[in-house]
Amino acid sequence: MSPLPGVNRKHLRDALRDVHTEVFNLRGSGASGRYVAYLKWANNSARALANQISAADIDRLVLTRRYWVLQSLPSNFASSVGLLDLELDERVTALEEARQELDQQISLWSSLGAFVVADTSVYIQHPQKIEEVDLSPLLGVRGSPSTCLFRSSWLTS
Repeated sequence: MSPLPGVNRKHLRDALRDVHTEVFNLRGSGASGRYVAYLKWANNSARALANQISAADIDRLVLTRRYWVLQSLPSNFASSVGLLDLELDERVTALEEARQELDQQISLWSSLGAFVVADTSVYIQHPQKIEEVDLSPLLGVRGSPSTCLFRSSWLTS
């Protein structure tokens, strides 16, 4: 998930929780009003998340291809019930996974310690793999954990 620049991570977590709870509750509602309630939920959720996450994430989490198919069907289309139930189940799962991913990122970036991004001199001066280099002595950090954050794509680009 890609939060937009400047977004408060706790507000985003709360918004994801609210959107998740609302779609979870839709699964238990009566079949007759579920279709209209789902469309209303999707529109409200997209609006609530629009200033917090990327448009691609909104499409992945809320405004999916199945949403557009369901939106094009008449509300009394009998076979749409199974399609709607599948969509609700998948939205619950996707939103829960997004919330867990955000919680992991919040936890990672809230840790105590020195966060370091290594440059190429680390590769030149140390024969070990970057994951094995103890950065604490290099940084002069004592009694505090240090973490070197990197992505494998950084190492190959």
